[in-house]
Amino acid sequence: MDTTSSATEQAIASLYSVLGRVAPEPPTAKLLHDDDEAIFSEIATRLRAPSAGARDDALCRWLHDAVKSTDPSLQLAAIAIVPPLVGVYLSNTAARLPLPGLEAILLAMYASARTLPPATVTIPSADCRSAYNPAGTATAAADLPAAELAPPLQPRDAVRAAARPKIVGAALELYLSRIANVPARSRAEFCEVCLAWTGAEKVVLPWELLQPCLRILGYCLWGGAPAATEVLAAAAAAARGLLARATQEVDARAILAARSLVRAWEMAPSVEFMGEPLLFT
Repeated sequence: MDTTSSATEQAIASLYSVLGRVAPEPPTAKLLHDDDEAIFSEIATRLRAPSAGARDDALCRWLHDAVKSTDPSLQLAAIAIVPPLVGVYLSNTAARLPLPGLEAILLAMYASARTLPPATVTIPSADCRSAYNPAGTATAAADLPAAELAPPLQPRDAVRAAARPKIVGAALELYLSRIANVPARSRAEFCEVCLAWTGAEKVVLPWELLQPCLRILGYCLWGGAPAATEVLAAAAAAARGLLARATQEVDARAILAARSLVRAWEMAPSVEFMGEPLLFT
């Protein structure tokens, strides 16, 4: 067994331990994003618990490490959890509840989406020749020791309210980049979260959030292989809700984008859901 496979199996086994489950033999990341919805549903339920999102939350720590992992399967497992993650985060921050554990995951996703390097500083050495030390040993600047000030966007205390839309929007962009590989339950969950936002006046939906939301809904309606009717129904309802929210707020750019999505779906071939045509009304 190679080192990478062993590390992945250990990571999956640790997730099962966090969830209080017995890991299969051998542990496999495929269980986190195939047709089995049990693990996804349990993680989503735990994220919605009142005690979730604390600085020492073991599940948040696992998701954070999975995002920063070099293993694509672990990254995908964490990215599939974006819908309940951002749903809980925005709903709770609107109520001014601190969620450092969730913020750490979102910041890791922001860094992954933007591929930002860490902030570093060059540390002067007393052995280097300079105007203040002409007797020192000549040393190239590239050879000077460098220290990492902080990982990209590492918060000192908490994420500022003004930065939240950009950070959450970047997580949604990351989700969109891997949406073809996430389970249908994850896509349906996103549509349900998006619809819930449209009726929550305290949850602000600026363009940084609305744009990726509309793109994800567009994929749920038309992208890739034929979508499950559950996803289509949820995406149609969410698009209609976003249009209503944009109209209520008289946001011209949002109205144009949401209305275009709704009209495009109205012109698409009829899809039946539970025996009835799935149309916008």
